[in-house]
Amino acid sequence: EAQRNLETDNERKETLRQLKNNKKKRRRRRNRNKDKKDKTGAPTMTNPKAPTKAPTSGPPSGGASKLALGWRPWSCWQYETVQRYWCVTSRPYGFNLEIQECKDVSDKWTFNKVGNSQFVTIQHETLNKCWTMSGTQALLLKPCDGSDAQNWDLDSSEKTFKQLGDVGDNLFEIQPVSNQKGCVTQRHHPKAGEKLYVPPCATSRSLGHQTNYWEKV
Repeated sequence: EAQRNLETDNERKETLRQLKNNKKKRRRRRNRNKDKKDKTGAPTMTNPKAPTKAPTSGPPSGGASKLALGWRPWSCWQYETVQRYWCVTSRPYGFNLEIQECKDVSDKWTFNKVGNSQFVTIQHETLNKCWTMSGTQALLLKPCDGSDAQNWDLDSSEKTFKQLGDVGDNLFEIQPVSNQKGCVTQRHHPKAGEKLYVPPCATSRSLGHQTNYWEKV
């Protein structure tokens, strides 16, 4: 009986030893995989909570320009990895804003600083019309009137938070001053004719969309 108890105790110890070894092996594998990902230099593809807002640097330099959705090397719009340029236009009716391929767009936009603030208006190059919030999410092109609904923040804190580095040099989010938890975008993967609107930033920042950034082209 004593011999059987000793054998059982030894078996129990051996089982515990194997479990500990297996746990160590799994931990080493996870660390090796993490090291491999870190060495690629690619930003971590997660959707963290938005960071504390950092001051913006004001409107981008230069005059009027086309405005395009900001593409990154790991973007996979419409399951393609090639870069496509989608630009903002006010056609065909003049009050809705939508995206079309940049080669088909002639509309250019100017960023006009609002007083001494960090905010801007976004005005059509040849028309006295500005981007205007309408309701909670709608975005229209209306005569410039200096109202708060036409004030925008070109925010770069999210790209800084995600450490995009050189990849994000020219990228910025466009947020209405009246709701800086909202970001200008279109619906899901971009395609011609999609209208711009202002959903919560978390929507366009998500891995399924990746359409929260804009750039001058």
